[in-house]
Amino acid sequence: MRNFFSIRGVRAIALRTVFFAVLWAVLTEGEGLLSVWTLPGVFVGVVVSLLLCPARDCKWGFLPTVRFIPYFLWHSLLGGLDVAYRALSPWSRVRPEILEFPFVLEKEPARVFFMWTVSLLPGTAGVDLQEDTARIHVLDTGLADIESLRGLESRIAGIFGQRTAVAKSRRKKK
Repeated sequence: MRNFFSIRGVRAIALRTVFFAVLWAVLTEGEGLLSVWTLPGVFVGVVVSLLLCPARDCKWGFLPTVRFIPYFLWHSLLGGLDVAYRALSPWSRVRPEILEFPFVLEKEPARVFFMWTVSLLPGTAGVDLQEDTARIHVLDTGLADIESLRGLESRIAGIFGQRTAVAKSRRKKK
């Protein structure tokens, strides 16, 4: 309980409260701000987020997050267009494969975020997460490979403040 009243804890509570209030406003298109559910919804969001990712363990980079947003939106659009093309085109090639992807990311929240994100990229879906390895279904082996997944992992590592782990992995390869 003491951790909530440290400077980091108070800052985490304030930032998460603002985040969940803005998220609530976006999801309800601004009309839910006066709802009886707003305060309990934001409160539950903050408490659950603190339980799942305590302030002392949860570090994230603001600039890497801002840089990730256009990357994510662009690749989500490409993913949607790819799926539409494959669904509507009689000539689409499908060469499915399951890739075994060994993580460099160290923390579980970063790995889960990776699995969620990879499912929105063109032709890929996160299938399984076991300890240090992810299994990723690829619609076409030409769409995604270990190197492109490493690029995504590197961006996510920046968001979660784990740049050194990805850098270590790259140094070992050389």
